Amino acid sequence: MSAWSRTWLEQRVLRTKEEAIAWAQSAGLLLSSVQCRQHRAPMVFYPNRGPFGSFRCPKHAKHRSSEPSEVSAASGSIFEDSKLPLDKVLRLMFEWSCDASYEVTHRETGVSSRTTADWYRAIRESITMAFLQDQDDRGKIGGPGCVVQVDEAKFGRRKYHRGRTIEGHWVLGMIQDGSQDLRLVVCPGNSRTSKTLTPIIVDHVADDTTMGMSIIGSTIKRTLLIQGMVLIPKGSSPVGVRRESSSGTGEYLKKISQTT
Repeated sequence: MSAWSRTWLEQRVLRTKEEAIAWAQSAGLLLSSVQCRQHRAPMVFYPNRGPFGSFRCPKHAKHRSSEPSEVSAASGSIFEDSKLPLDKVLRLMFEWSCDASYEVTHRETGVSSRTTADWYRAIRESITMAFLQDQDDRGKIGGPGCVVQVDEAKFGRRKYHRGRTIEGHWVLGMIQDGSQDLRLVVCPGNSRTSKTLTPIIVDHVADDTTMGMSIIGSTIKRTLLIQGMVLIPKGSSPVGVRRESSSGTGEYLKKISQTT
């Protein structure tokens, strides 16, 4: 962690509530503008209303309306149901980005380990959901002569830090060797059957790709072979194809699904 970066956060972002809100709005973390659906006009922002600032329509005082007269800047964001003030959450986000332990985070923010765990999980889930939405706009990975590694992981709470996951969601990850283009897909219904996994792979990986995977069931194998794909053990490369350096899918999944 960088002392300069923490100093920058304290002196440039968190000096006042108004500055913290303005920075969060510029970063896209809070709403920066809201249109009144009733009057089709911009609502006025009041940074001192509520913990994150609120938008109000000045015409609501003159006209009765079923539309809400006030909208929080945190509406629809990770801050929406927060019981912590904005400065605390931004400090937590900074510590999470530095991969800080609960002990370090408590020392720097004063937030309990339990609350830190809840926020760390919320941050990971928010980033993952944004990633999943963004990847829908991209094409398939792989193709002739390319190796795509496939792995799975369960996202959820970890009990007693012993690696046992509970109440989580199974996610299938795919990444092309020599690339940082990772694809993550939540398994529908938390199912890991061939009926569930095969369409996911076919939707995100191009035909004639060499697949490195440890979850090859007979049905998955037949379907992928029909697509012209070559199947090899996870982490290896076929003869004649040089495996370029890249972080494996399992490493990515472990990183973003771990508790600390």
